[in-house]
Amino acid sequence: MCGPKFCSMKISQEVHKHADKMAQISETFRAQGSELYHGMETIDDDKMA
Repeated sequence: MCGPKFCSMKISQEVHKHADKMAQISETFRAQGSELYHGMETIDDDKMA
């Protein structure tokens, strides 16, 4: 069902893309030890500037 400002197919496609992106972020989070806060030794000095 689609209209001038609404298309369910497009919305479904966007939801799937977002879910894939969240899965990648989750994988990275787990690979880094599943910690929200990291010690200062893990932060590059270049990124602090």
